[in-house]
Amino acid sequence: MTSLQDIKSELNKHLSIKDPFVLDLVFACILGNTLIETGSIWMLLVGSSSTGKTSITNPLLALPTTYFLDDITNKTFLSGFRMNGKFQNLLDIINRKTVIFSDFSTILSKNQEQRGEILAQFRRIADGQMDKATGTGTMKWAGKIGILAASTPDIYNHLEVVRSAGERFLYYSMSAASNKDMLVKQRDNLSSPQAITDALKPLYYEYVHAVKDFIMRESMPEFKLTPDQYARTDRAVIFCVKSKSTIRTDYRTGAVAGMPQTASVGRDNRAFMTLLKALQIMDAYETRNIKTLVSDSRIDLIEKCAYSAICTERR
Repeated sequence: MTSLQDIKSELNKHLSIKDPFVLDLVFACILGNTLIETGSIWMLLVGSSSTGKTSITNPLLALPTTYFLDDITNKTFLSGFRMNGKFQNLLDIINRKTVIFSDFSTILSKNQEQRGEILAQFRRIADGQMDKATGTGTMKWAGKIGILAASTPDIYNHLEVVRSAGERFLYYSMSAASNKDMLVKQRDNLSSPQAITDALKPLYYEYVHAVKDFIMRESMPEFKLTPDQYARTDRAVIFCVKSKSTIRTDYRTGAVAGMPQTASVGRDNRAFMTLLKALQIMDAYETRNIKTLVSDSRIDLIEKCAYSAICTERR
């Protein structure tokens, strides 16, 4: 049966990936959004160009629980059509799936009006409900949708735009390999992006389905943290929320115009707990032991997500 290490080994045949946990995070997002009923995971995977983000996310095309979008407009989610007398829309199609964006910064680079409408729709989708008035009535949608979006560090230049509209995302800043390591790897292997995707797609598919089959056969592991682990996750959630505080400035002078606006911890805490549960499921599958507990290394990953919420200049 395919293991996570099998996927890491195959990926490292083609690319120099320094970050040891980025694949853990990617699969935890997919499995968490699919298997766990609590909060959905909206994750921004942040890394410089040519660090492997596309090579890591493209093989997710093999999974029926993902849906790829290169770009969207303010009408993408609300447009629809009739099939067998029933109104269908994109939200129905992607319900209970994880939407993959290969470059999320393109969305935030749109003009202010369109961007504002898109972000307002994101807020409603993240909260699990959206209504649309039409000429023949009201289209109502309720469900759960996850997001895994890749972006360069330029995303931090747009953070105030996202956060002023109501923060829904967690962040993970990838550790990048050195230029020398990348060059050495390319001397040994010059696989095309498509060849890398083709090599990884069957492994991605086998791994995700093996984890799901394991859980269906054994049931969910009991989720329980130690007091120290709860204390660490509590600190991480509070740190993350404060890091994402909106700082209002005077548009003429750039001077700070008010106290930072900080959201409550509830939404981020649900997302972090969903992420931890998914990681525990993955570890239980790897050890074939449904009694596997959450390890401290998984708390380390949560802490890195919280730290990643701060823009590079403030670290």
